[in-house]
Amino acid sequence: MDFFSAASFQVPPGDGLVYVSYNEGGRSEVADIRVQAFGERVQDFEHSAKSRIPIAVLSRFYPRPLHEGQPDLIESGVRYVSSSYGDPSLFELYPTRIFT
Repeated sequence: MDFFSAASFQVPPGDGLVYVSYNEGGRSEVADIRVQAFGERVQDFEHSAKSRIPIAVLSRFYPRPLHEGQPDLIESGVRYVSSSYGDPSLFELYPTRIFT
């Protein structure tokens, strides 16, 4: 939530999007609890009245080694839409994933 808060301060007056990315661990149960807690806390999130954040993306990265140490990166993007002024169709204009 601290990353999301810091990113919201970078949104200039007007509309802006927030992307928060972090490396996730290997335990899916912990990852799911973390996303659920973030989703609950972001509902009560307040930000400057000068800017609007209609959508946000929580991008989780799961780095893992493949055969013979070859790198691999799994990306999981969780989408959030503001109930006040968000529109899910904005995800068609802006990417959910950072690595495509």
